Amino acid sequence: MKYKKEVRIFMNSMGYDLERQRTHLVFRHYVGFTYTAPSSPSCPHAMNQVRRGVRRQLIDMGIRS
Repeated sequence: MKYKKEVRIFMNSMGYDLERQRTHLVFRHYVGFTYTAPSSPSCPHAMNQVRRGVRRQLIDMGIRS
């Protein structure tokens, strides 16, 4: 699966909607905070970094344990 499609599917499953797309993919959570992902991955581990960042953000906000 392509990187952008995989990111969109993952972010939608976590409650984020794509707000805008230029040099970065900017997602907004239904609670109100945002997450910025790169538009093009710089390494093969970019998707893992997105997953890790979202998980940490949701834990910090108290939405997920």
